[in-house]
Amino acid sequence: MDGMVRTAFAQRMAAVNGWLLTATSDLPDEPLTRWLAPDVPSVAWHLWHIARWSDRVHALLPLMIAGRHESGSGERGLWELESLASQWGFDRGGLGYAQTGMEMGDKGASSLAFPSKDRLLDYARRAFAAAEAVLGAIEDHQFAVCGPDLLYAGRLDRERTVCEVVVAHISHASRHLGSIEGIRALLLHKPGSLTF
Repeated sequence: MDGMVRTAFAQRMAAVNGWLLTATSDLPDEPLTRWLAPDVPSVAWHLWHIARWSDRVHALLPLMIAGRHESGSGERGLWELESLASQWGFDRGGLGYAQTGMEMGDKGASSLAFPSKDRLLDYARRAFAAAEAVLGAIEDHQFAVCGPDLLYAGRLDRERTVCEVVVAHISHASRHLGSIEGIRALLLHKPGSLTF
């Protein structure tokens, strides 16, 4: 039964990531970035936000598993290593907590001028693949490792297990997938779920 937990989580994460990419890849740039109301973020924003969290999983979960309690010099995911905020013309200070879109507010989020769909999807694909690779390398006993949740460094004052962090990430991604599905239905004037 060794690997059963990892396999279950890895399959679910890969499925959600695949659905996120499917839900966004067929939309032209304009509908992809359209806000349907002042408090309804665009599909592009939802995809970027969950790709940023996947990138954080990729960069920080190995540190948590290794028992490191501080992220050191900071997150070293694709976003930082490639200076994507600068490349995309985003103000790093205006991107919310850890440059993920969390807590940035609708006004700031709606002002983001996303790059082309191809560039956004390329980042999402690579961030998802990196997170999936990290998850695929976890041994079942490591899901019980407990420590500060580096994804929320300074935001949570309790320790979490690796299992809790992985479940929270997959749940979070699933919530944004649901938002994208709802927005797609309004943009394309046809209902439907990608997950069944």
